[in-house]
Amino acid sequence: MLNNDLKRLTEIHLGVFESIGVSCTRHRARKLASVVQHAMSAHGRNFHNLDRVFSFVDPEDPISTLAGLYHDAVYYQVDQGFTPEILAIIIPYIYDQLSID
Repeated sequence: MLNNDLKRLTEIHLGVFESIGVSCTRHRARKLASVVQHAMSAHGRNFHNLDRVFSFVDPEDPISTLAGLYHDAVYYQVDQGFTPEILAIIIPYIYDQLSID
C-alpha cells in the first residue's frame, strides 16, 4: 500500500498535468512522485523536505506547483551525492558535460 505522502504527491502530479493539458498515467505520476519523495526524504533533509514541498502546492498555479515539487530535489551538499533515482535521470548530462570540457 502506498504511504500518504506518496499518494498525495501522486495526486498533486496528476492535478498539475491535467491543469496544463499534459497526459499522464497514474503509474507515471506515481513514479514521478516517488522520485520527489525519495529525494526530499533523504538522510540529512531537515529544512528542504516534503513539508517544504507541500507548502508550495497551489491548485490555482500548476506551474508554480510543479516548480515547487522539484526545486530542491537535487541538493548535492546536503545529500552527500545524488539519490539513485536522480542520478539515473541526470547521469547522461553529467557525462556529456565532462566530455565537452
